[in-house]
Amino acid sequence: MWLGAIGGLLAIALLMPRRILIASILPVALVGAAASGLIYHRLSYSFQQKQEFTPDSGRFKLISGGIRMIKAHPLFGVGPERIHTEFPRYYGGTDLPTYYGHLENNIVQLAAERGLLCLAAFLWFVFELYGSFFEMLKTSPPETRWVVLSALAAVTGFIMSGFGSYNFGDSEVLLLLLFIVSLPYGVTQSVRAEEPYARTLVSVQS
Repeated sequence: MWLGAIGGLLAIALLMPRRILIASILPVALVGAAASGLIYHRLSYSFQQKQEFTPDSGRFKLISGGIRMIKAHPLFGVGPERIHTEFPRYYGGTDLPTYYGHLENNIVQLAAERGLLCLAAFLWFVFELYGSFFEMLKTSPPETRWVVLSALAAVTGFIMSGFGSYNFGDSEVLLLLLFIVSLPYGVTQSVRAEEPYARTLVSVQS
């Protein structure tokens, strides 16, 4: 989650006014300073535990099993909803985790479950979003620019967070993402539709 939040902020940091950027970073820095003890405890727990499946070491082992699945079934994967069934066959150890229904990584999960063709479609969708948003930023008026920046931060946060969790499989997260990234298209089209009417009104008044 924190990785996604930081990634989303960095994605739009250079495009935001400095005053707004400072106002956004300052509360996060204060919360981080206040929670520094909890953050240190979480990091130390990740790297000092000796059990085989700690929160972070377990992710690496899940991803390793997923990569084996991709190598065995590169085009179409092992099949939808079959990660839990197939994972024990591809995991190298005997200490299976309590839950291995997904692989804690969007890229590996999509490729292992549905194949590299599906992963390519997902990446195309993401690159299309970025391309559209940057085009909108070049032409959008100030009143719609914040909508585009919000969508850019949302998709970046989603991608960054997806390196450490399978958030693509969380319906509430996915629905919220799709709603946010669709807003710039609707707002931009609405502004473009109003422009001819505004120019006609100005010409009539003059």
